[in-house]
Amino acid sequence: MRPSKLHFQEYGHMPHAGYGLIIKQDKLYAYHSILGNNDEPESRERGGNPLVEVPEPSEKMWDDFYQILCDIKVKEWSKSYVNMRILDGGGWIFKIRFKDINRSISGDNDEPQAIVLNGFRVMPKQVLHKAIEELSSGVLTKVMDQDLYGGYWEE
Repeated sequence: MRPSKLHFQEYGHMPHAGYGLIIKQDKLYAYHSILGNNDEPESRERGGNPLVEVPEPSEKMWDDFYQILCDIKVKEWSKSYVNMRILDGGGWIFKIRFKDINRSISGDNDEPQAIVLNGFRVMPKQVLHKAIEELSSGVLTKVMDQDLYGGYWEE
């Protein structure tokens, strides 16, 4: 079962310019762009990059993703993580509506505290990031890399 809503984005010190994974019009896309209203990637004409379609994850991939969300206890995460002592760090958002999980979480220079998972101390947001990358079948990294070298910004 796939989620009805998914949006994961990370950005640097320039707010709302970053990369992410989003379900839009019932398809999964990776992007690297400037975000407009409602944190939606803007069209190329407005300075953003086009959305890059991700191959539809298998049912098992969705099930594994859901299990990871349970393992890192996403339902227990705060709505916001902010560290005001860091002025030029980065931020992130994660919005999900999936089975019995309905969360909208954001962070600026902060994230959930480390937990023990399978006998190892891990940072939950890093586990989430890895799961997002796996869900995108590597497309998210390719979009990020192409943007860094000018691939999607060229006219």
